[in-house]
Amino acid sequence: VSSARPSSFVLSRPTGPRLFSMSELLLFPPPEWLVDGILPAGGLVGIYGQPGTYKSFVAIDIAMSVASNVLWHGHTVKSGHVIYVAAEGGIGIAKRAHAWLIDRNIKPINANIAWLTESIPVSVDSENMGLLFETINDELYDRQPTLVVIDTLARCFDGDENLQEDMGRFIGGVDRLRREFDA
Repeated sequence: VSSARPSSFVLSRPTGPRLFSMSELLLFPPPEWLVDGILPAGGLVGIYGQPGTYKSFVAIDIAMSVASNVLWHGHTVKSGHVIYVAAEGGIGIAKRAHAWLIDRNIKPINANIAWLTESIPVSVDSENMGLLFETINDELYDRQPTLVVIDTLARCFDGDENLQEDMGRFIGGVDRLRREFDA
């Protein structure tokens, strides 16, 4: 396969993994941001910390800012539709989301967010992932989510989070979501 790459690199196959020279790497476009300087578009980001440190509040704040096209603590956002998997249930999350809307004087209709209020095992080989894709595609029609939030890992994780194999299956499931929706 011919290539315009530097002579020290030979393109061995047209698809799959490939190496980039330093010159090629420097030509990569800068990242696009979902939340400017904080959250890359299409990236995988984890919020972690001790229990009770308001991780879900931060996730809801980011999600609602993106869904409503509102600055997130002074950072511009790329607005879009958000899918929020609120696996710990809808009662508490509904109160938090409602308080967020009131605080920012935003009508619910102006928040492009859909909530799943039950846990779903996120895994590369989970049958439930296919069901989740179908649900999102059926209910959102031609709208693509910009952001998918999985809250919490513990409720959507099948296995031992300290085992590399189990965590790899979870990350594989998240990557399926990223590829399917470019979110």
